[in-house]
Amino acid sequence: IIQVLNAHFVVDAFGGIPYSEAFKAFDFKDQDFLPKYDTQEEVYVAMLNQLENAANMLTTDSNQENFTSDLWYSGDIVKWKKLTNALRLRLAMRISNVDEITARTVIDDVLSNIGELMSSNADNLVFRYNGSNFENPLWSQSTQFFHETAGAKNFIEFLVETGDPRLRIFFNTATEGNNAGSYVGVPVSPDDRDEAALFVPGSTRDYNSFYSRGHATAWFNTKFPEFIINYAETLLLRAEIAHKGWSSEDAEQLYNEGIRASIAFYSDLYREGVPLGLTKNPSVATDKDEFLDPSTLTVAQEEVEALLAAPEVVFDPAIALNQIGVQQWINHHRNPRELLSNFRRSDIPNSLSIPAWEPIIASGTTLPQTEVPKRLTYPASEYASNTGNLEAFIQVQGPDSEQTRLWWDQN
Repeated sequence: IIQVLNAHFVVDAFGGIPYSEAFKAFDFKDQDFLPKYDTQEEVYVAMLNQLENAANMLTTDSNQENFTSDLWYSGDIVKWKKLTNALRLRLAMRISNVDEITARTVIDDVLSNIGELMSSNADNLVFRYNGSNFENPLWSQSTQFFHETAGAKNFIEFLVETGDPRLRIFFNTATEGNNAGSYVGVPVSPDDRDEAALFVPGSTRDYNSFYSRGHATAWFNTKFPEFIINYAETLLLRAEIAHKGWSSEDAEQLYNEGIRASIAFYSDLYREGVPLGLTKNPSVATDKDEFLDPSTLTVAQEEVEALLAAPEVVFDPAIALNQIGVQQWINHHRNPRELLSNFRRSDIPNSLSIPAWEPIIASGTTLPQTEVPKRLTYPASEYASNTGNLEAFIQVQGPDSEQTRLWWDQN
């Protein structure tokens, strides 16, 4: 299961990878170990087969001797099986635009045993860090780039317009300028930002003070927990499946429950993470940014119901795929790998969605959405160590360019 988790992160980032031979180094003994590259389709078939086998093997009668050091689910076989089936659902939907037959076969199998799928936030896969030899990886990035980051304009405006309580969980209000005390997103387009006027190097008056940025208690925190997959994602995937007519479940009910689960999840995640401690970096964080009042993390039921009734959020079958995609976008706020993968699969947000894709304009030139990077290029170390296999595979997959689409990315 962990092997598949890691493999699907890598294959969704780069495309084809060595997989079928990648774990056979011992077989080569004194020979150079140069595993061949497998196509994305081949890797996905292998991963889905592995997960199906794992799901069948994980029973309450399983030998639990090897689970005594389980940092994720403390040896709970039931939760491991629910995670396995949630991953199967995720991967099936990832390929559903290019291999609907395989996707629906997997979906049917998973949904036929709904009791073995995530059923509450207690089933979420959350990494908990000790802050010393196991640190939250966003911590090191935050110390370098916190003063250069803020919430995007279209993202924050949508949360404001719909009254989404996740807004105050994710972001601070602006602290300087005419919008001080309000939630304000930074324009994505460089042409719409006066960075020279707003960013003063060496000063606490960085341009983010004029915009809403994430709470430093969540970013400057080596122990802040992060998640890989949660119940809300699974509910929203099931809503999409139902809306497409691939199951008999109620798409609207699943959509609403997905939003409720996401709000509850983030409320609990931040409530758990904030007291774990803040590592201050005075060069990029000022006192006014550092502390998140835990009382603001409580979300009243009335707020949730008001959000579900907001015109842009209330379930509408005519635009349901857009709405589900947007809620996945919000739900993956702290899960950037999955946020990007789901964006590439669904093409949401886009120029016609609500909220709409925010055009990127630099020096008067608009970057088309089609030119957003679609993959990472292979690292130089791979060219150096597995040259022949990599170069041969590039002839099959296409140029080693950020613009080469992945197999499942059809939008």
